[in-house]
Amino acid sequence: MELQQISVSDILVGEHSLRLGMDDEKIADLAESIRRLGVLVPLVVCPEGDKFVLVAGHRRFAAATKCNLGKGPCLVRKT
Repeated sequence: MELQQISVSDILVGEHSLRLGMDDEKIADLAESIRRLGVLVPLVVCPEGDKFVLVAGHRRFAAATKCNLGKGPCLVRKT
């Protein structure tokens, strides 16, 4: 896997999202933490055309989206 800074707008949530019932208050708390500290644990994504599909880190992705993070650290899986 390769670590890259990827635009949040280039990440797609797959049809099999693992976190369907996320708590809005907890996501807001995580978004505040990301605003202060950044994303400390990278998301895991797979390339799909010129975009990326989210594999792991659904809560972090939701929080990063909520706080309008431009780019974040992602581990890119080749398979």
